[in-house]
Amino acid sequence: MLAALILVVLLALTVGGPAVCLVAAVVLATRVVRLLRGRAGDRRGLGSVSSLGWLAVLVSVGTVEAYALGALKYSPGLFPDKTCYFTMGARAFPESSDLLPLSTVCRGQEIVPFWFNPLMAVLAVVSVALLAAVPFAYARRRRTAAATGATSASGASAGSGAPEAAVSPASERAE
Repeated sequence: MLAALILVVLLALTVGGPAVCLVAAVVLATRVVRLLRGRAGDRRGLGSVSSLGWLAVLVSVGTVEAYALGALKYSPGLFPDKTCYFTMGARAFPESSDLLPLSTVCRGQEIVPFWFNPLMAVLAVVSVALLAAVPFAYARRRRTAAATGATSASGASAGSGAPEAAVSPASERAE
């Protein structure tokens, strides 16, 4: 029952995944075009919070989608004899199968390609790294905005030549 539920969830991700990937790819493509057409002083680039977020979504959904396609193709699922038949041409039941790492053995031969599981591991690491980079980029943006705001505020008062008294809301109420 659990295997059937997993296959249904993987099938749903396979159907909905391309739409999410397409949206994220379009957003990132427009960011690249804006960056290439932008002025020299334009600071917003691919290292921005939203760009990293969209890239993280793209890689994460792509990883899940690629794993779902691999699992639907190479795992025994509901019809185990068909898995060996479609990949090897022999109508036999798989001797062993695992979902993580994806592995199916038919008549002593592994039918999952050798590159599939390392690729999934690399994509998962990249996805986690991008998801972890988003809060750091957000913190960097806040620090930069705070430093820029403090500099512009002190630069405005220093440029006028007249000393300004600091007035707080509490002192205004007292008067």
